[in-house]
Amino acid sequence: MEGPKEMPGAEPGELERLAEDWIALWQSEVAALAADRELAEAWAGWAAATAGWWRGMMAARP
Repeated sequence: MEGPKEMPGAEPGELERLAEDWIALWQSEVAALAADRELAEAWAGWAAATAGWWRGMMAARP
């Protein structure tokens, strides 16, 4: 499926530049999140808790 190439009333290539800027913004945000030690520890704790919950759920299955 292909989306629109240009927005009505926009300069040629503006949609592509907007998409590139948006991707660059999110890449920098993800990089910053990946470098955050406290966030990584919180995610690790969440993953451990979730794994424990799943183990308990699977053990309780009839």
